[in-house]
Amino acid sequence: MDVLSPQLMWIGTRCYRVNQTKATAQLESVSDQPQTYVEEDMYGEDDREEEYDIEVTNHGKYQTSFHVPSAFYAMIIGAKGQTRQRLEAETKVQIRVPKQGTTGDIVVTGSTRKSVVVARSRIELMVIGARNKQQFTHFLSVPLSVPEVTKRFLDFRHKVVSKLPRAFSVDQSLFQQPDKLHITLCTMSLMDNQDRANAAQILLDCQESIISPTLKENGPLEIRVRGLEYMNDDPHSVDVLYAKIESPALQTVADQIYEYFTAKGLMQRKYEQVKLHVTLINSLFRVSQAEIVNEKVAERKRITFDASEILRLYGEFDFGSLVLNEIHLSQRFSTSCTGYYEATASTTDELDTTHQSVTFRRQFRESSRTDNMMLSVVIGVVVAVLTYKLARLIIEGGQFRKNTRCVGKVILITGGNTGIGKETARELLKRGGKVYIACRSLERANEARNDIVAQTGLSDIHVRELDLASIESIRNFAKRFLEEEKRLDLLINNAGVMACPKALTKDGFEQQLGVNHLGHFLLTNLLLDRLKASAPSRIINLSSLAHKYGKINRKDLNSEHSYNQVTAYCQSKLANVMFTRELAKRLRDTGVNAYAVHPGTVDTDLPRHMGSLFFLFDHKLVKPLLRVAFKTPLSGAQTTLYTALDEDLQEESGNYYADCREQKLSKYACNDELALWLWEESARMTGFSGNENEPLQIPAEVEDMCDIGNLFASFRDRLVVAGSLRTALKTSDSTSRLMMVVEEVEDSNPVADEDGTATTGKVDTGGTTAGDATVPIVNALSGRWKADPFVVVLVELPAVDATEAMVLVVDVAFWLATATVGTPYPAVDEGVEE
Repeated sequence: MDVLSPQLMWIGTRCYRVNQTKATAQLESVSDQPQTYVEEDMYGEDDREEEYDIEVTNHGKYQTSFHVPSAFYAMIIGAKGQTRQRLEAETKVQIRVPKQGTTGDIVVTGSTRKSVVVARSRIELMVIGARNKQQFTHFLSVPLSVPEVTKRFLDFRHKVVSKLPRAFSVDQSLFQQPDKLHITLCTMSLMDNQDRANAAQILLDCQESIISPTLKENGPLEIRVRGLEYMNDDPHSVDVLYAKIESPALQTVADQIYEYFTAKGLMQRKYEQVKLHVTLINSLFRVSQAEIVNEKVAERKRITFDASEILRLYGEFDFGSLVLNEIHLSQRFSTSCTGYYEATASTTDELDTTHQSVTFRRQFRESSRTDNMMLSVVIGVVVAVLTYKLARLIIEGGQFRKNTRCVGKVILITGGNTGIGKETARELLKRGGKVYIACRSLERANEARNDIVAQTGLSDIHVRELDLASIESIRNFAKRFLEEEKRLDLLINNAGVMACPKALTKDGFEQQLGVNHLGHFLLTNLLLDRLKASAPSRIINLSSLAHKYGKINRKDLNSEHSYNQVTAYCQSKLANVMFTRELAKRLRDTGVNAYAVHPGTVDTDLPRHMGSLFFLFDHKLVKPLLRVAFKTPLSGAQTTLYTALDEDLQEESGNYYADCREQKLSKYACNDELALWLWEESARMTGFSGNENEPLQIPAEVEDMCDIGNLFASFRDRLVVAGSLRTALKTSDSTSRLMMVVEEVEDSNPVADEDGTATTGKVDTGGTTAGDATVPIVNALSGRWKADPFVVVLVELPAVDATEAMVLVVDVAFWLATATVGTPYPAVDEGVEE
């Protein structure tokens, strides 16, 4: 810091010197991370009791409340609350900051009036310093939209573009737009609606206390625009070229307005006086005049131009004169219907009156229009607005307006990081649910979660990794979820891809079929038992109207021989509907209902793979027009919310819904035989055996025929059966071979280990010597004595007589054969005794 010229900060009528500390240097190095903000140390005590509204509470405490934009909450709180704690400790007050995502005032409470004043003053200093580091969003301007100035500016542009030598010519894109020519007075960062309202009121105050008295005293305020000047020191490398302003009266008014806004805390004093100027050429315009861009990125894209010849030839160019009649509070990166910037507020002074007004947003002040023309405009606007509102009501479709809560319910949503899924997660969280969003990208999912938490103030929303294009990922996710949660009330299969170029999943499935149908088919079946245990529960599958144009290709379901991206998408959406109908049949009387949903034509990035057609729709000029015809993601989520929450649907299942009401399915989608084939084919492709989650049950017939009874019941919880054995037994066509193996096991010589664990010796059929609490029971045969070995394991078998243990093993094996194959008593081949 230069001690002879320190950095100063003006607050109201007081000037403070900024202490250059180590903390300040650290703050500058991490200015992009507001969470690590360290408050700057300010010198000087401030006695501002007269300016603050401080009241005494019922408990005898002093309290003040004031508005701070929510963007600065994190900075005031600091990392892990350190900044707020330090402020509270140093000023002996309590500071209450609204939660992120909510609105409200900051409240400071203390035992003395002085401590409250000091705390509030320090917070305001922090906010002003932080505001100064933001990109400016608004600026005070004097429009130069008068014919004389516009004509001369166009003449100047023509001469520079076309008549200068080629080495000194400037591209026309770098010139200011004629309709946006203006004198800049000062800039500011307005972070929310309250800031903008405050700025508008301050501008009105300036008109009453500064502008109007000046006009009354001096008459009309004349302005002449003449001469050129540039930003940089080198005229051969210029970023911005300005026009000079000749108007001492305007300079006085601008300085006073600048002082007033600074005193109100919306600006930081940087200069002794306002530098009046008109931007003519700006290399930043090469980036864009219409889009919001990051200033740091834009600066890197600047390409300077040689202005030496322009200054030599046109250094004293006269752009004309005008009389001040308006000061705009203009919104940056905006354009109104007149071509000028949108006005958040403006001041107006007619030459022969002192009439004053503040008009928010748009101002229609064309005094030359007749009353009939104005009436026509008003009627036209009203008709247009009503027509637009009616069209939007029709497009948005049915809305779920019931206030049904889902407190205590566990909800799983696939693909909940954007679009419809994100809005569904937000609404269900607001209604009291515990929400899980399962996404392929944890980074994008966490961004969505943070956004939802910030907007709702609720944090019971969780992110888990799930890639529907990978069977391994689906199984791992299901396993972890079942270990983590004991309930599952709502499963919303929302994720999907649309009309993408041909690609295969990790398991070799066509991507749209794999992600939209097969992935959700497997996930649903793996979680089905938990849904049944949590009944009444629901499954919602997001389909599409496109299912009506789809066909299930039995000969080439996986699109291996031919592929069309739209046809494949329609087939996957039809598969969603058929899966829902078949699932509802299988879940009858279980308390679990299934629904298929068409969300509508929604403005999301789902069609991003549709090539040039999507990019045409996504163009910055076309997209705003097309949005009129599309649903918002929130409206697209309404039918999902309806099927998830409406109690009137409790007795319905397997139906198809759109716009919050049931829709008729196509005849093709109602083909039950085809739906059954699709289910079995999907199970085969995903490797789902159909009974992976079913607990073993002892048929009554087996209990009657086999001496299991209480003996087996006492060891039920210690029996572990390899899943591969169950699959093999179910598909075995030779139950009698299993019975022969059981008899041979019975003939072996079982012994008991010292710890009471049963073991056996070698089995005649090729069994291995068992140990460590394992007993080889069967070689499950899928053919005639040709099969892979499978093992049934008895864990921690209590000490019993060796013969009794082997009887138990044989009985259990016998029961497994009967129960798993599904026959009351296994058939016996010739020559084998029962």
